[in-house]
Amino acid sequence: MQEYSGTLGEGYVKQTNGDDGAQNYYVFVFANVTPIADFERYINYLLLSLMVIVGLVAIITIFLTSRKLDKHFGALKSYILRVGNRERDLQPENFAYREFNEVGQTVDRMNDMIDANQRSQQLFFQNSSHELRTPLMSIQGYAEAIQEGVAADDKEAAAVILDESRKMAELVDDILTLSKMESTQQTLKLESFNLIDLLYDVSWHLKAKADARGISFKHDFEEDYLDIEADEKLIERAITNILSNAVRYAKKEITISSRRLTNQVEICLSNDGNPISVKDQAHLFERFYKGEGGHFGIGLAITKEIIDRHHGKIQVESTKDRTTFVIMLPIGQNKKNL
Repeated sequence: MQEYSGTLGEGYVKQTNGDDGAQNYYVFVFANVTPIADFERYINYLLLSLMVIVGLVAIITIFLTSRKLDKHFGALKSYILRVGNRERDLQPENFAYREFNEVGQTVDRMNDMIDANQRSQQLFFQNSSHELRTPLMSIQGYAEAIQEGVAADDKEAAAVILDESRKMAELVDDILTLSKMESTQQTLKLESFNLIDLLYDVSWHLKAKADARGISFKHDFEEDYLDIEADEKLIERAITNILSNAVRYAKKEITISSRRLTNQVEICLSNDGNPISVKDQAHLFERFYKGEGGHFGIGLAITKEIIDRHHGKIQVESTKDRTTFVIMLPIGQNKKNL
């Protein structure tokens, strides 16, 4: 038991008698807690004041930031709408937020792509109109000569009209084919077929034109059967476009060869015509590109589109002796990617 000694006043001690006659004493201790209560009230007041100040600062910050965001968002919206209205000489604003700048730069790039596509379409239609106008003028001229009775030979005039009509039909067909393929409206009809037979068939169909120019076909195949999975009609068209040009420009011989590689097949279509300049090679597969030796139309553009759709590659190699188109096609096709 702990013992304490000291003097207490009468207000701090109370004496009582127990049931057994013993005397019990109770000690009362008093302390002044007013300073502690005052400190507690001060702390609560301080915390409440800080909460009010922080809340006001947050509200003001949110308000100012919101106004700034609205201003930049409105500017970005205005710029996008002006792009949509095809206004010229637009300059994107420099926004205070990185994300807005990225959106503005993306819209700017999209605008450039749209402009480039429109210019390409305008050039395409101009060239198409020109290519159609040439045979139309011939047809009109010979038709008027027959009508007025001034044609030297009606049969010859009719033959010219028929030939020019076929050229127009082929050009219109090429334009429709390219348009369908570029808009992905035409899906590939995959089937297995013998590539060697297809190459023989294409050269046989062109043999009459080649014979008329004194040009012979030479075939160099490592095997008689080379099975691939592709759209046979489109592959036939791609090969025909290249060989038709070869018949037009070759001097004496066109060589067709193929070989099987690991997962793909290589097709080489070669002719002994005049070399294609390095400058023309870079634009060879563009639509209606006019090269140094004449224009190439859209046949090669269609060919490249067909090869690309089959996940293949095509390139041209031209020397002073020979010009060779090399086509690489996968033997099998992944239908999910077509």
